[in-house]
Amino acid sequence: MRGKGWRDPLYHPRVGQMLGRYELVRPLARGGMAELFLARRRGPGGVEKRVVVKRVRRERATDPRFIEMFVREARLSMSFAHKNIVPVFDFGRAGDELFLVMEFVDGVDLAAVLAKVPEASAAPDPLVAAFIGEEACQALAYVHEAVGLATGSAVIHRDVSPANVLLSYSGEVKLLDFGLATSETEIGRVRGTPNYMAPEQARGEPLDPRTDVFALGLVLWEMLAGRRAYQGAGQAEVLAQARRAEVPPLAEDRAPAPLRQIVERATKADPAARFADARAMQVALDGFLVDARAARERRTPAHQLLADWLRGLFPPSEPARASGPVAVPAGPVATFLDDGEEEVAQARTARSLAATMGEGEPAVVPETRGLPETRAGEPRRRWLAVVAFLAVLGVAGAGVAILWPRERTTTAAAVIPADAAPVRATIADARPPDAAPLAPDAATPPAADARPHATPHHASRPDAGPSLAPGTLQLSSTPWATVRIAGRRESCKETPCTLRLPPGTYRIRFENPLAHLDKETVVTVESGRTITVRESLTRP
Repeated sequence: MRGKGWRDPLYHPRVGQMLGRYELVRPLARGGMAELFLARRRGPGGVEKRVVVKRVRRERATDPRFIEMFVREARLSMSFAHKNIVPVFDFGRAGDELFLVMEFVDGVDLAAVLAKVPEASAAPDPLVAAFIGEEACQALAYVHEAVGLATGSAVIHRDVSPANVLLSYSGEVKLLDFGLATSETEIGRVRGTPNYMAPEQARGEPLDPRTDVFALGLVLWEMLAGRRAYQGAGQAEVLAQARRAEVPPLAEDRAPAPLRQIVERATKADPAARFADARAMQVALDGFLVDARAARERRTPAHQLLADWLRGLFPPSEPARASGPVAVPAGPVATFLDDGEEEVAQARTARSLAATMGEGEPAVVPETRGLPETRAGEPRRRWLAVVAFLAVLGVAGAGVAILWPRERTTTAAAVIPADAAPVRATIADARPPDAAPLAPDAATPPAADARPHATPHHASRPDAGPSLAPGTLQLSSTPWATVRIAGRRESCKETPCTLRLPPGTYRIRFENPLAHLDKETVVTVESGRTITVRESLTRP
């Protein structure tokens, strides 16, 4: 993954600058929404792995639209596992900025290749162009089919363009950048790269997988023709051409007739006249590849032809030396991965993927090495301490009762039968079934005027009443979960989510049916205040 970079002194790296657990090496590229860095992560025994860090640009970090797209890209990309899709390993937050950690692909994107082809006068072999198209079709078919089965509606990439097709020097083809991908019908909203839009996308109409087929057809057209299909002077003119689907026919000397027919069918203005889906287009391209190789005397594999072509365009060169600091965001770093024994001073582990969008810092687990017991024993020690403290109070109370003057102890002369239930059980039985569990200090006997169905403590305040403003509850969990609140209709289909509730104490249940995980917690909502709750369903 190579880019031209940029000459900004803030972005020239110095080896050793850390973004959490990742060491930034040098910048790769900078786009309208994000910037890419070559980075590495070092492990025990000198083991290290090169990765690419994609970080939201500072000027975009406060824009909720870009944040939403970046988080959506993280959700989708981390769920993909396909040889033709760039995998995403990690997602985190550095201060107020979000970043993704992706596989490092040693190669170049197709846009940089096409930009250099006129200079080198080395147009791609039609067999190479067809191979790139076939591999991209496999990625799109996987996304459309796999995600469609899970959600009921196919995810549309919406930005299939040469800049989002990576070519490795070993002959691999990988699709990336799912920041604009969606499974929702966004009528009237136009998003994507105008030069590679299908007519329905440029008009803001409903989309389906054939929209991506059209975009890939335009990419193939450009590889074979050596120029873009839409040649408008500005964005408005390009969009107008895209709405009319003005794709000129390929010249006969640019590609064999079977390949020209495939491109022509993929770029039909009417979606019904195109390939039914990316899988059908892949089958057509594969048939052309088989016939084209069989007709050649030297049947070199297509991926080897691609590798040889790239090495001719981009000969190996020494890595550029860089100096100066990398602009590393200040503040704590939270990531999706949790490696256990991590130096929390440099990398604070997020309790959930969604927590990277929450307010405040994630909880930091203190260092436990060298302590006699693990954190798992801390709750037991706390309860033992409480029991011992109550026992001491009981002994002290008995002593006071013996030494106190008799005329002052007549009111305490009542005797509790030996078979009577404990006071804690009596109070618990009198409470509603969906009420919050009692705190440890609630075991003390109630006052003389206490009633079994007493209202919560906040209801007895002078300002309590139906006119109180509701409070805000921000909920997140790892993994994701549905949220239900005992005794109320409010709920969340998927965390993270936000609820507004009247003041009071609520029992909240997090459930992940896919992982068979669930957890309950009790939260007190106060009028006009925002409470943030982050739960890990896998930790006690």
